[in-house]
Amino acid sequence: MQPALRRSNEILILRGLSASRTVSLLCLALLAALLVKPSHISASPEVGIPFKRSYPLEEVGVSRSVQLDFDPIGRLAAVDNNKYVVLNDSSWSDLLDENQLSRTEMYATTDSEGHTYFGGLAAWGFLERGLDGTLQRLSFRDRSVPSWVDATNFDMVLPVGDGAYFAGINGIVHWNRPSQTNTYIEAPDLVRIFVIEGIAYASTHSQGLCEISIEEERLIPLQTEPKELIVPFGVAALKNGQTIFSTTDYTFVSYENRQFEAWPNELGVQQKTQISNLLKLPDGNLAVAIDNRGLFVLSPNGKCLQALTASEYHRINDLAARENGVLWVVSESDIQKILYNDPVTILDQRSGITVSWPHIVEKEGSSLIVSHRVLYELAPAELSLAPRYQPTALQPPDGVLAAAEMDGQILMGNRDGVYVRNNDTLDHLIRDIEVVRILEQGESDFLAIGRDQIATLRWDGVRWFEPTPRITGVGFPFICLAAKNSVWIELGKNRAARLSIREGEIRKQVFEDFPWENASWVHIGVVDEIAVLSGLEGKRLYFDETTESFVETLHLQRLLDSAGFTVFRPVKDQNGIVWAAHENGICTIEERQGTFHLDFDSYRTIRDHVPVIHLSDGTEIWVSNGSTLYHVDGNRAAKSPAPFLPTLVSIIDISDRTLLYSVFETNSIPEEIPFARNDLEFHYFAGSYASANTPIYQFEMSNRATDWSVSSTESLISLTKLKEGEYQLSASMVDSKQVLGERSFASFTIAPPWYRTSFAYFSYWTLSAFLIALIALALATRSKRRHAELEALVHERTEELRDTLEKLNEKERKAAVLSERNRLASEIHDSVQQGLSGLALQIEATLKLPDLVDAVHSRLAVAKNMVSFTRHEVQQAVWGLESPLLENSDLATALKKMVSLVSSGGPEIEFRSQGARFELGASTQHHLLRIAQEAATNSIKHAEASKITVQLDFEKDRVSLEIADNGKGFDKSKTLNGGFGHFGLRGMKSRAAKIGGNLFIESDPQHGSTIRIDVTPSDSHR
Repeated sequence: MQPALRRSNEILILRGLSASRTVSLLCLALLAALLVKPSHISASPEVGIPFKRSYPLEEVGVSRSVQLDFDPIGRLAAVDNNKYVVLNDSSWSDLLDENQLSRTEMYATTDSEGHTYFGGLAAWGFLERGLDGTLQRLSFRDRSVPSWVDATNFDMVLPVGDGAYFAGINGIVHWNRPSQTNTYIEAPDLVRIFVIEGIAYASTHSQGLCEISIEEERLIPLQTEPKELIVPFGVAALKNGQTIFSTTDYTFVSYENRQFEAWPNELGVQQKTQISNLLKLPDGNLAVAIDNRGLFVLSPNGKCLQALTASEYHRINDLAARENGVLWVVSESDIQKILYNDPVTILDQRSGITVSWPHIVEKEGSSLIVSHRVLYELAPAELSLAPRYQPTALQPPDGVLAAAEMDGQILMGNRDGVYVRNNDTLDHLIRDIEVVRILEQGESDFLAIGRDQIATLRWDGVRWFEPTPRITGVGFPFICLAAKNSVWIELGKNRAARLSIREGEIRKQVFEDFPWENASWVHIGVVDEIAVLSGLEGKRLYFDETTESFVETLHLQRLLDSAGFTVFRPVKDQNGIVWAAHENGICTIEERQGTFHLDFDSYRTIRDHVPVIHLSDGTEIWVSNGSTLYHVDGNRAAKSPAPFLPTLVSIIDISDRTLLYSVFETNSIPEEIPFARNDLEFHYFAGSYASANTPIYQFEMSNRATDWSVSSTESLISLTKLKEGEYQLSASMVDSKQVLGERSFASFTIAPPWYRTSFAYFSYWTLSAFLIALIALALATRSKRRHAELEALVHERTEELRDTLEKLNEKERKAAVLSERNRLASEIHDSVQQGLSGLALQIEATLKLPDLVDAVHSRLAVAKNMVSFTRHEVQQAVWGLESPLLENSDLATALKKMVSLVSSGGPEIEFRSQGARFELGASTQHHLLRIAQEAATNSIKHAEASKITVQLDFEKDRVSLEIADNGKGFDKSKTLNGGFGHFGLRGMKSRAAKIGGNLFIESDPQHGSTIRIDVTPSDSHR
């Protein structure tokens, strides 16, 4: 487990009390005489603003008084009242147990062994980590405490050796871990506690610097030189035995060999401004936060390396650092990560520049910047302020599109031509030409390049003039680069140009024929005397400036190809390092003893697509595109591998969120995980915050069955439905081009399920052998009964054959009967029924004669009714013989047809059917149809119903037919128990019995009737 150091283990800086005690005028005078007034800044800090990432306090869920700490695995922790929120790569999680809430503020610090101590109002103790990683307060307070303890807010926590100090305004408590005891030291005017080389010290208003004596339970004032009272407020212990103090009198002093001396530095006089934080950084430098002034990084000798003086840094509540180059800052609105040692800094509005298609102008001692039609220069350094740029004096009225410098004179180009500024004068050199780029050629010539025209300007030591005729332009000069004898211009897709001055004229060469299939933007770079023209997919052309022809250069080609990915616009600085752009930023390639070394890590902050690289004076590196401008310090390039080493924080069973492994426990990753827990979630921490961008994880899994790899911005990966076997999961941090840092590996085994264990397989083999023995015994026994079994089989088959023949005969008989019934039905229908129909029509016609006497008319009406009844009875007999409605139809279709026939001219009859239909036997369909027909006829004939519903339901293994009406109904008990009559209902019961159905009849007088039959068709009825 790596120790997490919130600060160096030699220092601790927490909130303290502002100076409130007045020191005598004599002491102040002696102190002023002692402290040598620091000089002004002699050398400006680096150009640009370091990269930062902000986390608003509201997003983190903490207040302005939040304190920073690092947990045992190095994750940043924001400690606030009832909060211990850690930053896991990009997300914040509160680890404090919600059941451990307190009304007081909490302050916490983690020591090098991973113990986290906390302090609060009259409270101090240990934050105990549970199996799930959550923290619970474990109090060290004993029963008997001095009275001053209850009025003390222990806001200073200092782990030392095998214990810890807890201090507040009224005194100090020391807790000894081996003996589990507290020691109390009252100190009413305490300012700070800190440790230097393992010895704990305290700072008080009345006694100055004191050593904390646990044995004597008191503070021992130190005999220091000078004798005047010096009250340290902040402390930074350097490696050389020197300690830098900030004092309550707003000054810096150096303490060494029990003597105080003034510490000269470039921050100057503090003007009675509180030095709120002083922090020793991991690289040995100092971070200093000064109220109303800003944040500064100083070297041990007091040189100002960086200065952040924007208003957001005027009140800093806390600082923390654990790894080189990463500084954490708590401002009044957010928590910031500042990459203070990154070689890349950004220039923008904070630097005084409006960035829009910037380009750099070389000037002796500094660089000028043309951006957004303004020419900027570095403003004179002010006391302890960050470098800022300001517009130069005497700029053309229409702005500046291009600029160059010559012997202190500034050439400026725009739409009106070229201007020259010399001291305090601005002259218009040439007109009638739009100039968007000015580049130097030779010792005294400059090419003024526009879209439509190109001109030459020359300085002869006395005046400027045009030594050559102007020529037509080659198009808009998007990007220009000066080579040894020419200027190269990027003009677009498959288009580039070269300009040179030869024999008193400007020569131009336009290149539009390139050896790649797909047209692409032509990017141009210059390495020594070779111009490199690059297209897509690593396709390049090399132009020799000496021979003015395209050549092959295997060495340069190998150098550029050594990057492993396509690079563009290479340029070489005076140290022999080649700088090149790629699809996501820049890199460097350096040749050392015949081997090419690529540095991609140092410049990860730049994420622009193929930016432009400019070398000013051959050493100063600028990188830009349309909307950004970076300054690169090549001396800060990484000299060691990237610090990323992913840490496996926990393994969780997804199904019930059981914690299987925690990095905070001493146990290792389980060697074998039960098969029932084969859905796993692995949580990681990148191990570093040094990346300017969101970390990208590369997870790789390998086992005997499969290998796979996946990238993710999430710090967790879920593995589900894992089969039994051995697995190895590796995690690494990657950028767009390569792996960053080292890989971490997690090996584990998923145990097989119980039925695939060795014991189970042994049981299977044993059971199989037992079954084989039983089978052999059964076969032996069976062979003795074989003859009897064969005889029984023959007898059985004979009976089955007999049954089959009988069934066939019965089927043929039924088919013959059905055929005969259909024939008879057809004959009756064509003869008797037709005759009766004709007779009915004749009687009907006779009844309409006007001369009929009443007696005859009455007799004919009776005859008509008898014929209708007879015809109806014949029709019923025909229907009993055949089922024409069922021809080529299923039951549902036949019922629907029957309803339409019966309802014609009568009451409303509705047919409904539901359920998945299945095939029924002919007999079942026939009887169900007749029952429906009989019931519907009765409803019309006897019940005088106005609405009838026929419902057919198909269920899984049952058919249900229901006929319901709203007629006058009948008394079911009298009707069904009566003697003669009601043959229709009896016929229904008979038909239901024939198909094995159950008939249900529900009726009440004046409330309608319902008849339902439920049939469970057997195989014979299907």
